[in-house]
Amino acid sequence: MKNKLMVGAAVLLLGIGIVWWWGHRAPEKPKYDYKGWRNYTSQKYGYTVKYPGDCKLVALNANEMVEFLGPEVTCNQQGERWPRLAISHYLSSFYHPPAGTNVWQWTNKLVGSKAGQEVSLAGLPTVHLVQERTAQGYAADYYYFIKGEQLFQISILHTADQKDPLLYDKFLSSFRFFK
Repeated sequence: MKNKLMVGAAVLLLGIGIVWWWGHRAPEKPKYDYKGWRNYTSQKYGYTVKYPGDCKLVALNANEMVEFLGPEVTCNQQGERWPRLAISHYLSSFYHPPAGTNVWQWTNKLVGSKAGQEVSLAGLPTVHLVQERTAQGYAADYYYFIKGEQLFQISILHTADQKDPLLYDKFLSSFRFFK
């Protein structure tokens, strides 16, 4: 009987110790340095967005897409760039719906992704689609919204299998139209 009480007391003390340690452990450091962000402005499409300062801006055809590529990180013994963010406004007919088009109805043609959390970007109704990681591709989040007769797509690729919701939220929430 005495042994059972001692074992019970030891288990109780161990449980209290684990709970105390869990509550007093140091907070996790963010994966990314959020200082030194830059602004990108598209005069043609009338928007601005903030992006991490160590990202390289790639705009081979800024009329269709701009990409923000972070520094190279090692994953599976290969170099990949993270973060990898993009804003697309292609010239194809799919990206030019009639004025007043419902973004949910317009993008229901897209397959292969599941619906993500409900969001609004730049004050506009936004479709959030989530692509799971596969052997052939990265996990990604895609955001679609329509302004006038232009469909916009913001892509966040989880290259190097990294995710940082704080970084992504800062990027998404900084997107603004000025005209």
